[in-house]
Amino acid sequence: LGFRDLEHFNVALLGKQLWRIITCPNSLLGRIYKIPYFRSSTPLDAPLGSRPSYAWRSLLAAQKLIRQGAKRIIGNGEATKVWEDRWIGSSPAIKPTSTRMVPLRYMQLVKPDMCVSELMTIPGNEWNKEAVEAIFTAETSEKILAINPQGRAGNDTYAWDYTHTGFYTVKSGYWVQRNFINTDQAATTVNQPSLDELYQQIWKLQTAQKSDISYGNASATLYQLQQICITDTSPKMAAAGDVAWPVRQ
Repeated sequence: LGFRDLEHFNVALLGKQLWRIITCPNSLLGRIYKIPYFRSSTPLDAPLGSRPSYAWRSLLAAQKLIRQGAKRIIGNGEATKVWEDRWIGSSPAIKPTSTRMVPLRYMQLVKPDMCVSELMTIPGNEWNKEAVEAIFTAETSEKILAINPQGRAGNDTYAWDYTHTGFYTVKSGYWVQRNFINTDQAATTVNQPSLDELYQQIWKLQTAQKSDISYGNASATLYQLQQICITDTSPKMAAAGDVAWPVRQ
């Protein structure tokens, strides 16, 4: 099938289900998960929760993947929350996190449940440029003004940045998982010293058979392990010795 990594392929498949929840919020699947898991947020920002089901825990494995490529497309702006939805920029789209020192005449606009439509002129197909530049930083304002609203007749939707059609596919999700998400995870992984050498020496120890194991035999085996750690002064051996000696005592 062309998929070389089954783990990434599995996440891409889960991404398809999560994509369906955010694009079809009124579907049976979306309604089932909304109340217990993201009643006051969105599926892309919902936490794991205190007692998550196995299915929800699995879906959240694809959350970072969908965040990378999902973007809110502005129609009339009435269904998009300024501070909650990811609607600015692309790959990944972001939500604004800061503002300027807002002038008094625009203070009434800046509220937690502010919708994107409130940043538009009355017809709903143009931005209120003065308001946008007064509220947001120069960089964010530039990105907002580059968006073309569809007007009052258009509805806010989601689009996937990594396909020409804007629809999520398992193939594109797999590609994003391998080339972006997996790369980020590898960069943040702490490199641990290899313990292969220690394992090899442990397997060479002359120990009692399983049926002959006693306290004395076990203590002798731990003593041999400690001697290996003493002769090898590397950090990984020292750590193993610190574990073996208290157990032997």
